[in-house]
Amino acid sequence: MDVSVNQLFKVALKDKFITWYAEQVNIDDENDVVDLRLSLIKPIHAHWLVQAHKEVSAQHTTITRGFFQTGIKHVMDNPDPDEHDTDLYISSSDSDI
Repeated sequence: MDVSVNQLFKVALKDKFITWYAEQVNIDDENDVVDLRLSLIKPIHAHWLVQAHKEVSAQHTTITRGFFQTGIKHVMDNPDPDEHDTDLYISSSDSDI
């Protein structure tokens, strides 16, 4: 799922942290230290998780495309393991293995 959903989620969380960190640096230009204690970050991070989930879950096309690219859609449509053609999901870079 790093092909689509996880990657989007990671990018969204990273962007939120970078924005927050930049704001913290701008608040106190004289002090170069940003307070990163877990007791401070955990509630903020929880808020970022909720926001990132809303952003990512709204991207239905990207999620669906990721399911097709990884073969999850095919497996969900064909629950019988004998019907799975694993060769369909081997990329050209994997063919050298």
